[in-house]
Amino acid sequence: MRMTRAIVIAALMACLSSLPALARGITWTRSYAAAQREAKRTGKLIMVDFYTDWCTYCKVLDRDVFTAPAVVTASRKFVNVKLNAEKEGLQSARSLGVTSFPRLFFLKADGTVVSSIRGVMPADELAVALGRLASYRGSKRL
Repeated sequence: MRMTRAIVIAALMACLSSLPALARGITWTRSYAAAQREAKRTGKLIMVDFYTDWCTYCKVLDRDVFTAPAVVTASRKFVNVKLNAEKEGLQSARSLGVTSFPRLFFLKADGTVVSSIRGVMPADELAVALGRLASYRGSKRL
């Protein structure tokens, strides 16, 4: 009995510890000001995810796309900030003209818009787009 219990516990521990860290998804900050400071310090672009609590597609993006290993890996090349467009991100969303959700913006540290994505994009396509955007260094918008 003890041996069986020990084997079951060991198997559960092995399963839990083998869950990929990537499955937890993108690491987000909730402060645009902090994201700007970090972007200035690192030279990375800022990826802003504007969402609302009621947005079904925002939840799909969080569950299915932002947890995909290729997207999580690609997101590490950005300073990632998630803002509720009806709460802490209201002013930023208004200033960028956000009227539909989800909406991703890619910004320079000074707030200049480089690109944006409307709606849900499949994980493999978003990973490719993030790869292109991460290499952005020019003054022209993508």
